[in-house]
Parts: sequence; C-alpha cells; structure tokens
Amino acid sequence: SSVSVLERRFPAGHSEPELLLPGHEEPIFGRDAVRRRLQTYRDAVAWVHDAVVRGINEGVGVHALMGDLALPDDLVLPERFGRVSWSVRGLYELYAGWFDGQPESRYALADSTAAAELAGPDAVVERAQDLLASKDAVRALHLTRAVLAVAPAHSGAVAVRLAALRNLLAASRNDFERGLLQHAIREVDAPRGPSAATPEAW
Repeated sequence: SSVSVLERRFPAGHSEPELLLPGHEEPIFGRDAVRRRLQTYRDAVAWVHDAVVRGINEGVGVHALMGDLALPDDLVLPERFGRVSWSVRGLYELYAGWFDGQPESRYALADSTAAAELAGPDAVVERAQDLLASKDAVRALHLTRAVLAVAPAHSGAVAVRLAALRNLLAASRNDFERGLLQHAIREVDAPRGPSAATPEAW
C-alpha cells in the first residue's frame, strides 16, 4: 500500500507527531523528519523481508543471503543495535526452518568438529593463526570452536580465539555485537568447568 504508517495512524484532520523518541537514539524533531524516519524504517524492513523471501524461493542458501544482501543506498540505516545479516538469518529460519539440508544437522552434536578431527587440533590451530594474521578473525573463530569441541583445554586454540574475539570487538561499532563479543571473551577467560559461565555474565 502507498498509504504511510502515519497516514493510517493519523487520518486527515488529525495532527501528525512533531516529536519521535526512539528507544536507543536521539529525539527526532519536526513532523517531516519524523515521517521520513518512520517511512525509511518501514521500507527498509519490507525490503529485507521481500529480498529474503525471494532468495528462499530461488533456492539461495542462508549464508549466501547473509553475505550478499545489503540495503539500497536510500534505505541505509545505522546498524548500531542490529545487522541486516542477523535479520536475514531470522527471516530465513522463520520461513524455511533451521534445517540446512545436511543430514548431520539432524543429530545432537552441538559443534562441528570435522576440521579438528581430520587435521588434528594443532594443525587446525596453526591454520587459525594464519587466518588471524591475515585479518580473517571470523574464520579463525570457526576453527578454534572446532578445536575446543574436541580438546577443550587446548591453550593454542584458547589464545587464538581470544585474539580473534578481541580483534572483532575493537572493530565493532554495534552495541549488541560488542556485548556478545565481551560475553564470549569472558567465557573463554573464565576457568574451565561447569560454573565458568553464569547468566550474570551478560
């Protein structure tokens, strides 16, 4: 529909709001500025939703969509409290479910340990170190997770994982992401054992 959120909420003869108080940002003053901001939010959410549904119908995988979808220039929003890729993942699993088509995903093994099992923990950690040195912290995290799944006390994997998390934290400008990374750092830094992580760590 071409009728805006504000036009449906405030029909002819009623005043539009002059002030918008977002949950996490500075106040927005003036009816035109309020209208523009809400319409941009609405259109950006609709764009991401429709792009994900279109990708699902075309058989595109969730990680490909997470990596490829970016808002058009006229709908770009600050990603301080979320990311487009996170919304893509949520929408994809909402409509298509969590199953990725791989039989091993149907079984109760929490972590993928294939890399550590095939190459041995030391070799995988060495590869993770190389990735970290080339500024690929995300891939290094994946490998250290695999190693720690089969060798929870591997000091090299712990060191590389901490470095990767700290690199991502230093580069992040997203408050939610920073909280997630800080929590992960505390978990890795904590003594190993069932009481290492507590809900208060969040």
